[in-house]
Amino acid sequence: MEKRNVRSFQLSILGALIIGIGIWIFFQMPTQPAQVLPNLGQAPSFSLIDEQGHVFSSRKLKHRIWIVDFIYTKCKDTCPLITEKMEQLQNLFHNNSKVLFVSLTVDPKYDTPAILKKFSKLHHANLKTWFFLTGARRKIDSIAQNGFKVTDAYNSKTNAFVHSSQFILVDQTGHICGYYDPLWPKDFHKLQMDIQTLLRK
Repeated sequence: MEKRNVRSFQLSILGALIIGIGIWIFFQMPTQPAQVLPNLGQAPSFSLIDEQGHVFSSRKLKHRIWIVDFIYTKCKDTCPLITEKMEQLQNLFHNNSKVLFVSLTVDPKYDTPAILKKFSKLHHANLKTWFFLTGARRKIDSIAQNGFKVTDAYNSKTNAFVHSSQFILVDQTGHICGYYDPLWPKDFHKLQMDIQTLLRK
């Protein structure tokens, strides 16, 4: 009986030592540095018209994380797909007012505020966090091409607009952090992770 007690005591000491060594090793491991997203330039400032017919200034986006894309409501191929992805993002971050969504039309002649509002309802947009913007064609071209450095052009031969289908992530300081193809699952997942990274700042 005494030998058994001694054996149990030895095993307890050994177990405590193993746990202690494990804890020591854990705290000696170097901590992972916080992920830093790239700074790809400053997002452009702008003043456009939202789906309510009100003036919308990019100042409204200050100190927020925002995701921007370029669409037009008559588009029958890519735009419905990427707008569905934007809706998914909205649903994922619907409880966080720090994350905003901005969709700019590349066809402002047709896409009036009323048309955009109707379009927003089709995609269950929360208009407190997701904004649909229109304005002068030259302004939108400049925002896309000079500000975000993405394609935005009209093809008269096909009577269609050639525009970027990427989502663009902007951080709380107004810097562009990344370009993502929302139709590519790996990219769409990375965008979600990068938004989470910015929320931890």
